Amino acid sequence: MKLWYKYLAIALVVFGFSLMIQTHSDARAEPKDIVDGPTNTPVAISISCFKDVTALLENLEEEYKEKPLAQGFTTIHVRGGDLIGKMIVYINATNGTFSNVLIFKDGSGCLINSGIEFKPFTLSDKINYY
Repeated sequence: MKLWYKYLAIALVVFGFSLMIQTHSDARAEPKDIVDGPTNTPVAISISCFKDVTALLENLEEEYKEKPLAQGFTTIHVRGGDLIGKMIVYINATNGTFSNVLIFKDGSGCLINSGIEFKPFTLSDKINYY
């Protein structure tokens, strides 16, 4: 895939997600709103994309002390197109922070999400949603 196609794809992802964000309110959807809402309705998420993810990865490791835990190739479907890249999960096992980063062959990529309270399951654990 040519380099400019990837940048176009990233721009379309960012543009597509920005269109899904509710413009009439700053309120974010609560989980109950998503479950009780109409079917097949896109859920707005915010992602940050970069031409070069080096600074992002350095920030995760230096400021948040997150280290790579797992990686794999993934596809994100965006309005009829696919973004294919390597997903890397970064974690800080001490304080429980985590980040998911999607990296493309050309070194560009996106911070898909980040969060807190990351911990592994044990055999006796049950999924506790809240």
